[in-house]
Amino acid sequence: MSLSQEIKNYAEGLGINRVRICGPEPFEELLPLLQKRKEAGYGTPFEERDLQLRIEPRRLLPEVRSIIAVSVSYGGKAVGSRVPQELKPGISYHAWGEDYHRALRRQLEQLVDFLEIRVGRKVQSLICVDATPLVERAVARRSGLGWYGKNCSLITPDEGSWVFLGEILVDVELDRDYPLDHRGCGNCSRCLEACPAGALRAPYTLDSSRCLSYISQKSGFIPEEFRSLLGTRLYGCDTCQLVCPYNHSPEPVSQASIARPERFTAELVKVLSLNRQEFYQMFGFSVLAWRGKNVLARNAAVALGNLGDEDAVPGLKKALLEHPSPTVRGHAAWALGRIGGSSAGEALVRAKKMETDSRVLKEIERALV
Repeated sequence: MSLSQEIKNYAEGLGINRVRICGPEPFEELLPLLQKRKEAGYGTPFEERDLQLRIEPRRLLPEVRSIIAVSVSYGGKAVGSRVPQELKPGISYHAWGEDYHRALRRQLEQLVDFLEIRVGRKVQSLICVDATPLVERAVARRSGLGWYGKNCSLITPDEGSWVFLGEILVDVELDRDYPLDHRGCGNCSRCLEACPAGALRAPYTLDSSRCLSYISQKSGFIPEEFRSLLGTRLYGCDTCQLVCPYNHSPEPVSQASIARPERFTAELVKVLSLNRQEFYQMFGFSVLAWRGKNVLARNAAVALGNLGDEDAVPGLKKALLEHPSPTVRGHAAWALGRIGGSSAGEALVRAKKMETDSRVLKEIERALV
């Protein structure tokens, strides 16, 4: 049995669904596409600005001779759900369980340990889990893990796009796999038609600055045109994956299906007022924690405004008058304006007399109108 096959067998025992191996040659075919995206303003501040770093593995690990690419499903029971049941309708499936950066990194570290035992030496390696410049989907495609979908997700043969991707750059020569035979999307355009904000400009072309998943994670004030489009999303967006024929919904809960709206409202109000300790007790295990409590509180205010539930007014009033973050106060004002009513109006008038932040004052004035 080859060393490459031993690695795959060991990885399967770790709970990794698929392992494929490719070479470290530069992904030169990506450079024109990345330049075009950059010029069109389709990127986000989360992306590496040095495009060469994104396409040249040897810039990250000069000794690299092979790249081990893996995919791990987060569909169904693999999700390992730990978020409150009532908040699930507002949270993207990938964020229901433990932070995948930590969970997948542990598995890949074990894989490196195994490789070092088999080759009998220290292996020069670099583990990548959505935190290095390398374009992971390009590695996954070259190695044969899956193919590109029109929604810019990587689609795998068995799990669809409900997968986490990871890579290990190693200084060991391994047998290489090859890209899968082309299995594209054909004439299907469901994802393009379903994208709420029109972020999918064309097949295989994503304007990340309009993607609701990105918008739910960016800091600061959310442009008003996106607030109603966010609906009840607290974190992330799964729409383009939910409509994809290659996917089956991992769980029977979706962002558009709220079984107990009064409990959902109550949990969102709770998110508005969490202190730092309470926030990390509730979300510290998950990827939701990486943007901090104010981003999630802001999103909760927007979701409450879109729900239009008057039961949320007391919690929004408290956030408007007392929350230390101007961003949260501003979005609480917007939500109160959406819900309306005398109680909301009184809170807005009171806040206008007290508020000192110009951005929040503008939100209050618009809400009063």
